[in-house]
Amino acid sequence: MHHHDLGAASLVGPVPVKAGSMGTWTIIYKAGPLGLEQDGRVGVSWLFASDWGSPQTAEPTAPNYLTAHCRGRAGLEVRFDRKGYRRPWWPLVWIRVIDGYLEPGEEIEITLGDRTGGSPGQRAPAVVNPHGAFKVLVDYGGTGRWVELSPHLPVPVVAGKLARLSIQVPSLVRPGERFQALLRLEDELGNVAGGKEVEVAWWLAAGADQSRLRPLPEAACGNGKGKWKVLIPPEGLVRLDGLEISVPGLYHFCGRCADGLAAVSNPLLVTSEGESILWGDLHSQSSEALGLRPAVEQLEIARHISGLDFASLQGNDYDINSSEWAAIRKAVAEANRPGCFTAFLGYEWSGNTPGGGDHNVLYVDDDGELLRSGFWCTREEKNPGSNDGGHSGERASERAGGQVGCGSSGERDSGRSYYPITEVYNHLPPGRAMLIPHVGGRYANFAYHHHELEPLIEICSTWGYFEWFIFEALERQMKVGFTGGSDDHKGRPGLLSYASGIFSGPGGLTAVRGGECTRESLWQALSRRRCYATTGTRLIMDVEVAGGEMGSCVKSSSPVTVHCRVVGTAPIERLELRRGKELVAVYRPDPAGPTTSPATGSTTGPTAGRRWLRLSFAGIRPKKRYAALKWPVNLKLNGCAEPEAWLIGKDIKVSRCPDGVGGGSTDGRGCMSGSSSAAGGANQDGRKSYELFAYTVGIERSLWIPLLGEEASLEFSTPFINLTWPSGEGAGAEKEPNAWPAPVRSFIYENGIWAEVNASCWSGLPQAVALEATWSDPAPPGEHAYWVKAVQVDGHLAVASPVYVQIDPS
Repeated sequence: MHHHDLGAASLVGPVPVKAGSMGTWTIIYKAGPLGLEQDGRVGVSWLFASDWGSPQTAEPTAPNYLTAHCRGRAGLEVRFDRKGYRRPWWPLVWIRVIDGYLEPGEEIEITLGDRTGGSPGQRAPAVVNPHGAFKVLVDYGGTGRWVELSPHLPVPVVAGKLARLSIQVPSLVRPGERFQALLRLEDELGNVAGGKEVEVAWWLAAGADQSRLRPLPEAACGNGKGKWKVLIPPEGLVRLDGLEISVPGLYHFCGRCADGLAAVSNPLLVTSEGESILWGDLHSQSSEALGLRPAVEQLEIARHISGLDFASLQGNDYDINSSEWAAIRKAVAEANRPGCFTAFLGYEWSGNTPGGGDHNVLYVDDDGELLRSGFWCTREEKNPGSNDGGHSGERASERAGGQVGCGSSGERDSGRSYYPITEVYNHLPPGRAMLIPHVGGRYANFAYHHHELEPLIEICSTWGYFEWFIFEALERQMKVGFTGGSDDHKGRPGLLSYASGIFSGPGGLTAVRGGECTRESLWQALSRRRCYATTGTRLIMDVEVAGGEMGSCVKSSSPVTVHCRVVGTAPIERLELRRGKELVAVYRPDPAGPTTSPATGSTTGPTAGRRWLRLSFAGIRPKKRYAALKWPVNLKLNGCAEPEAWLIGKDIKVSRCPDGVGGGSTDGRGCMSGSSSAAGGANQDGRKSYELFAYTVGIERSLWIPLLGEEASLEFSTPFINLTWPSGEGAGAEKEPNAWPAPVRSFIYENGIWAEVNASCWSGLPQAVALEATWSDPAPPGEHAYWVKAVQVDGHLAVASPVYVQIDPS
């Protein structure tokens, strides 16, 4: 049977597609000589990682409305399954003939984003992808067996409208050391947005002496006003090499385009002291596995667009066949440039959680072996669980951009799998490989642990931030450091991700303290746990405990002295010190009034003369595959202005309840009952009621609420956690130690929910980007893991690897 017997497909709609845009795309299927039998089906699929909005058939006025019409006499059933086809082409729209049949030549129109009923259209993917495509499938006889039509329908995704300027510099350089600045133009979703030449003025911030910056290369020129002009080419980014600053200090760069777009860089510390800081993403996927771009492109983006110092590709082991593993090894070896960019060979061992769960495997050499947990998606072994009757030769799935994956080579190997994870432990070369347990599609099972091979755990990624993972590791007395990785599937390793769908976090990065940009040097630093994790932001962090650096093991008498210094990419809201799970101390900026921000030099703005209540909440569903926690909240305020007035947190929906309605209670769908309105008066007891709705994945969402008087109060109620401020009544409520002004925290970890709510009073909005704190902790005898978490007002955070302190009772 030839494909042309099954028919042909065409596409009507805007191509190329603008990232994140709303549009309408119609796939027209024309039946071939065989026609289409009753119960026969037509399907449309796309790569799982391409992130189209999920089609729906229930609400004609809502986004992503899906319809299908037959240009004939057949009746149709329309359906969308998020995992309806074969990995990596999981999403599947399918149309079944339920009444009659299609004659040869008759057509079915499948419309994504049908606007005739008022829908705004179908949401396009958020991330640029030159390889984007729809795959059209046919089950012509209603047998349950799909056959793919060829060729695919190309739908390349390009950047949207220019919306943002980004400036990226190293975190630490020596006086007189040459460094590079990276200037990027981005759309609102973070894609590099080129297309035209753009002039940018840029300068050293906060009134710094502009002469401290060494004369710039030809790409920029002084304009006599202490600023320089930089031309960003149509590609959307420019790298300025050969920059030098000889005078030690903390620096930021500012930039502004002619159309008003402005940016402040991450902090740059120029010092002859302290250890180097190198940034990397040890966890991203290329199209040889489940990602959108091939390994060569993925590593090029990591180095030249994301500006990383090191990276590793971590495709799921069962997605990669022998030829693809060879392609990954070749790409990594060619991308590795000692002193400039370090590429580590690796993959993700993706065995089921009972056998160990997800672990990133890293090699320091180029000849590492792919030790698979199984062969579920390769042609190299029959797959009895597949829907092809166990015929492995028909299991192959085509990749984007004409690449062929999932065992396309047709070759077989010995069929040996390495399961459970102890089998991997036994076959990794000592000292030349390491494993990093993490939480992804599965979570790593700490019932398995090899203390030499597993010096680190990954605590944040685009899946979220997993503090419960830290607690479980420390409860088991594991000596581990902390890393962050993007788990990027979309071709943007090392860049803050657009959170959507099951990927709800901004990503993650690992900062390595000490060493050079070479494999051996970075390997030694990682093995010694000389690193910290962030949620994707390039915050500078240094922690010393009892004289020991982060990751070290030291001995001390009690009390234990802890010193921390942080320079954020946004104002710092608080620093937390923990001993194991226990919260020992919290430090916040001086609340007496606004302080000068090193980034802007400004003390003006809404901080003057106002007191604020910061309400933040974070949560996640531990040990759940898709871990986002839904927050339906009833909020009652007294003595406060409208919370919409200032700084409503990202992705929080706030509605004012009408007179006399206390916000109601949650119904079975997790929504607040009762009507809501943007206007209305207070309740009968004088309080104002609001409904909040949000999702969190461990990273804080916050509201800043203006206070009107000394008698202000707040009640925060959900089905699973409550908090009252200022009294602090509620489930798990406690006052933070050593903090001013006496914030209140409520915390739970039970019934499959990890959740935390914080309320604190401020004299003004925090502006301090740089903070230092010193604590003294009267620790009891024994070994303790001390670690510090820094939280910015924008919700981004950083977590330092623990220092393990042995307290000698003598």
